[in-house]
Amino acid sequence: MNWMAGLGLGATALGALCMYLAAPQQRWLAAPWPRWLGLSLGAVGLIGGWRALAMAALPLAATFVWLTCLMLVWAALPYLAVLIRPPRER
Repeated sequence: MNWMAGLGLGATALGALCMYLAAPQQRWLAAPWPRWLGLSLGAVGLIGGWRALAMAALPLAATFVWLTCLMLVWAALPYLAVLIRPPRER
């Protein structure tokens, strides 16, 4: 895999994580991040991730990979939170 594609996927995943941690319904932290912090860091990560993917592939292919990565991360984060929390906190 091209290193720019890996960088793009990593930045996209981190951007999605930042946005998730700012959501009021997140279950990873005791209290969500401030909304402005999570959304601004997430936007920087998502835009940077798409730019890196667009450098590694055609823009249409980069958009498809970027959206697929977003769907994967945002769908997996709630389930991972359930798996990593101790049973007494569920």
